[in-house]
Amino acid sequence: MDNSGKEKEAIQLMADADKKVKSSGSFLGGMFGGGHHKVEEACEMYCRAANMFKMAKNWSGAGNAFCKAARLHLQLQNKHDCATSFIDAGNAYKKSDPNEAIKCLNAAIDIYTDMVRFLYAAAGCLCQCQHIHCPCCVY
Repeated sequence: MDNSGKEKEAIQLMADADKKVKSSGSFLGGMFGGGHHKVEEACEMYCRAANMFKMAKNWSGAGNAFCKAARLHLQLQNKHDCATSFIDAGNAYKKSDPNEAIKCLNAAIDIYTDMVRFLYAAAGCLCQCQHIHCPCCVY
């Protein structure tokens, strides 16, 4: 399949993922618990679309798809996957829109910073509970 075929397939995948996201928020989707699963499927579809855009060398399309996946990962509370998707988006945008690349990479940094703060807080609680002196804890 040539690049234009990959790009068309990516565009179709994006449209299908958008539909899944919209249906996950519908009354029936929420009522029967399928919403969470549909959002996870949409994340996977956005990532596949992003990779197809990359094969077609459509860097803006790839960045956009990775950003959509990142936002859904955040909605699902998958912070590590969210940050990874923002990094992938930033790397794609580097080739087409440097300002957007910076925004995505800063979003990833913010998420990783929050994750580290949580880990330090957890380590501090653990150390205090076990009466261990730890260099990461301030007493």
